[in-house]
Amino acid sequence: MIYSPNILLEGKKIIKLLKKLQHRGQDSSGLGYYADNKIITLKSLDKVENLEKEYLKSNSTENSNMFLGHTRYATSSKTENKLNSAYPKLGNFQGFPFAFVFNGNIPKTNCDSDLINSEISNSREHTFKDALIKFMKKYDRAYNLIFMFKGDIYVLRDPYGTRPLSIAIYDNETIVVSSETTVFDEVMILFPKYKLLFKTTIHPGTLNVISDGHINTENVIKFKNKAHCLFEFIYFMDKCSEVKGKSIGEYRYLFGKQIALQEQNNSIDIEKKNTIVCGIPNTAIEYGIGYAEEMGYKYLQVIQKNKTSQRTFIEENDETRIKASNKKYIYNSEEIKDKHVILVDDSIVRGITIKNIVKKIRDYNPKSIHIRVGCPAIINTCSFGVDIPTQSELVRNNHLDIESITQFLEVDSLLYLSLENINEVLKLNNFCSGCMNGNYNDNKLLEW
Repeated sequence: MIYSPNILLEGKKIIKLLKKLQHRGQDSSGLGYYADNKIITLKSLDKVENLEKEYLKSNSTENSNMFLGHTRYATSSKTENKLNSAYPKLGNFQGFPFAFVFNGNIPKTNCDSDLINSEISNSREHTFKDALIKFMKKYDRAYNLIFMFKGDIYVLRDPYGTRPLSIAIYDNETIVVSSETTVFDEVMILFPKYKLLFKTTIHPGTLNVISDGHINTENVIKFKNKAHCLFEFIYFMDKCSEVKGKSIGEYRYLFGKQIALQEQNNSIDIEKKNTIVCGIPNTAIEYGIGYAEEMGYKYLQVIQKNKTSQRTFIEENDETRIKASNKKYIYNSEEIKDKHVILVDDSIVRGITIKNIVKKIRDYNPKSIHIRVGCPAIINTCSFGVDIPTQSELVRNNHLDIESITQFLEVDSLLYLSLENINEVLKLNNFCSGCMNGNYNDNKLLEW
């Protein structure tokens, strides 16, 4: 969301901002804005560049001081028409239209976007704000929601703080709310005269109303502990985004060092001569560099990501994941030959991508292949916004010990980073690690 009370913004530039969040969803993208006192929405399938083409094709020259943008990653309502399920969604409260975008997943619902729309549209509360507060008290996770209603912006973050959400203020009173802070720097590139004054995390359990350039924050719900998604740090978030003063890339670098410390404690021995380390691009590169530095191995990027490829984990099914993973990478065969190759990956969920990589590397005659993983084995489903709907699809649940997974992947050794070692970097009392150990960090309500 971007809101500038005193300036009309160009839609084509706002669409460019959405490209900084392409990694968060590639099923569809959309834009919503006010024009002639009406809410206009524009949506497109697949990548943001298609939305950009649609916008230019529409010959729209309309500018607005308020825009909502979204990239969708489907974790529910997968049978719904993709374009129909794209955000922003439209609704109506007491005869007045609203638009909203949503990041998360509300468990035990067939279509969470329809549920949200129905709860607000059919609310008997006197004000729109009260309708949102009632919704927050009824549903505790997982959602980040932004609404446009009667010229104002309403921002909700669930009390667990499941998904990341931040806000930035610029010197001309422009306000930007984004899943990731990487968008904030891009604003200053697209609008060179803007100066960033302030950025911070939106507090969990709060409702923030942006009106006439002012922000009013209301504390709705407080839990003893939060449940930030650990998988966001491990995989989803862009390496340039920041949380608590560190970039995500820095956290992943430190995770890589912890893999090495864990390996040294386990007395796993691989000769240093002719050994190279390679992080699986792009998410695991920082893990690999941290690991290689701590172990004293040479880091060499013998695998490059094809620039046209998309994220395979968020493909809609295994068939498309396999096809995508086979086209995803380019290999440096000369540097692989006769080397001990240590591949560092951020996570292994279904095992499709890493198994294909290992198979390809075997074709180039390495001495051995080893895998190091930047998080524990994924063993449970997620109902809060990561597409892990069944336990049966998880490689760890089909191979009940490390030796069995090692054989399945056809590698010489395999090591997962433990939660204990992750805790050395991130104190896990405020994180959800349910997909790794069953602890979804459920809380009881406290009073503000």
